[in-house]
Amino acid sequence: MVDIHSTEEVLSALNDSGDRLVIVEFYGTWCASCKAVFPKLCKTVQDRPEILFLKVDFDENKAMCKSLNVRVLPYFHFNHWIAYHALKHISEPNEADEQPEPAM
Repeated sequence: MVDIHSTEEVLSALNDSGDRLVIVEFYGTWCASCKAVFPKLCKTVQDRPEILFLKVDFDENKAMCKSLNVRVLPYFHFNHWIAYHALKHISEPNEADEQPEPAM
């Protein structure tokens, strides 16, 4: 299981994952449900080494979580295509993101 600390780290891991299934878990250190599911997730990690598991701390990565509409914890993203395309725009700002809305 890989701890992720930034959008760049998750994008790099997803880019390097090849054809592997990637499961990204969003969690909070304060989340009782996250703590309850963690032992089962660890067992799955041991039983399924062909799957890449990534862990993202909600409080350390609020911008990423907001862009992915993470509103409940634990939250899981499956498959590198889903997370990769949703996150890609965070690290590649475009001009429209930098321009203020015109006043009406």
